[in-house]
Amino acid sequence: NALSNEIRDAYKKQSLALHPDKNVYGASMMKLVNEAYRVLYDEAERARYDREDRGNRGSNSNGQNSAVVRSLKLQLAESEHKRCMLKQGQDKLKKKVIYLQDKVDVAREEADVAREELSLSKALQSVQNGKKQTF
Repeated sequence: NALSNEIRDAYKKQSLALHPDKNVYGASMMKLVNEAYRVLYDEAERARYDREDRGNRGSNSNGQNSAVVRSLKLQLAESEHKRCMLKQGQDKLKKKVIYLQDKVDVAREEADVAREELSLSKALQSVQNGKKQTF
């Protein structure tokens, strides 16, 4: 019952969120979105799909109910998407940890340089004080 512009808008929203350029793990989900859009946007294809769905409701085809199979596929796709998003989040966290470790290493190096400069400054000062006292 969805209007074609609603289908198009939903497709655009999903394709932007799942596009492989933005979501490393979105390729498999993108295939499902494209297939759903292909079926839903073409009125003849949607009517054929609706007829087949009505014919298969409540009946088992090779021991499988098509509505149950679609529901399971959707659940599988959603869990795959969540797993991919989790993996993507873990990858971002790993990058952040590496970045912070690099910052800590740089800060330690800067502290070592500052200690060495202070030590040299004190040594130079004591040499200068020693020379002043001899005059």
